[in-house]
Amino acid sequence: MTAETTLDWRFKGFPTTARGLGPDDFAASRPALFDSGFSWPMMVIKQSAVEHNVGTLANYCLERGVSL
Repeated sequence: MTAETTLDWRFKGFPTTARGLGPDDFAASRPALFDSGFSWPMMVIKQSAVEHNVGTLANYCLERGVSL
């Protein structure tokens, strides 16, 4: 997805209010996950969990002399 992308019917799971917006504009509106009309099931990624996991793997590799 690029900045020039326009959200439309091809983007499954997004609420109808996202149609016609670019991804940055839609994200800037900070839609609520549970009451904005998203379709379920949905997967979310928690930034703090990703950062923790990346740090854990980096330490694991560093301790073992592995370059990943």
